[in-house]
Formats: sequence, C-alpha cells, structure tokens
Amino acid sequence: MLGAAASHGQLTGQLVFSVAFVGACELPNWLLAPRQVNACLERWMTVSALFFPSGMQLAAASAQPALTPGRRGVFR
Repeated sequence: MLGAAASHGQLTGQLVFSVAFVGACELPNWLLAPRQVNACLERWMTVSALFFPSGMQLAAASAQPALTPGRRGVFR
C-alpha cells in the first residue's frame, strides 16, 4: 500500500513538473505573436523522458544468467 502511494505521488509530481516546465515556455509562445513552432521542442523532449522507462533497467535484465544453466535459451 505504501509503495502504491509513493508511485502515485511520484506520477503526480512528474505531471505537475511537466506542466509547469513546458508551460513556462509555451504560454509566452502562444500569447506573443508570431508563434514559433519548435520554440519549446527541447523542453517537450526533456519532459517526455520522465514517462518512459530507463534503458538501464532493460540492460540489467538482459545481463542476468538463464534460470537453468543447461538450456541454451532459444528466445534470448
């Protein structure tokens, strides 16, 4: 239960940070004319990285040995 609450809190924090971080760039861009299309692209890419799992977790999982050492691991 504590883990679920921490996960929910982290996701909420990421959402609040994302809206504030990108909004600080996009709001003036929308209000001031002319609008620049890619003015905040770097901020959008930074924020999108928060919501994708890390590649390090996948690399660590693939480095683990097979459960049964005698098998070749056809699908690995």
